[in-house]
Amino acid sequence: MRYRRRLPVLLALLPLLSACGGDALVAARGAAPSPSSLGACPAQPGASPAACTPYDPDALMASNEMYRQRGPAPTSGPELAEQATRIEQSLEALTVATPRPTGRQVLAALVASGFAPASVQASTSSGEIDLPSRSLAIAVDWHGTCLVGELRDGQAKVAPAGGYIADGGCLALEGH
Repeated sequence: MRYRRRLPVLLALLPLLSACGGDALVAARGAAPSPSSLGACPAQPGASPAACTPYDPDALMASNEMYRQRGPAPTSGPELAEQATRIEQSLEALTVATPRPTGRQVLAALVASGFAPASVQASTSSGEIDLPSRSLAIAVDWHGTCLVGELRDGQAKVAPAGGYIADGGCLALEGH
């Protein structure tokens, strides 16, 4: 019983103890430690500080947003406009009975309108799909083409947006 109380303390100290003999162990083996950078520094023309690894912050920011890039739409034509209108009518009918629906109510209304459950997405700015919201982002995958829109204050606006985004769906995943 007495050892159980000491075990978390010993486990917490173990990484500190293993770091204590690092240089002495290398010196005893006769090998020199490999040089490493202390961190990352923005790249500057003509300068290469030895203490850091240079990087391009603009390129990293651009690559960070690549998940939003939308692929081409495999489906086109008047059928997409008809489906967008169908989604809008379904959502506006929902808001007559429930002026501020939850994301789950929106999903249920679209599934009840005949859309496959796996093809429907809804998102709120707060990320709380179970709470009533003034504004919801909506997307329906219609044969690989994303019909994307918004439900705000009882009005739905939906339009074809193209193919999937790099996340793999029609809307960005929560947290992006």
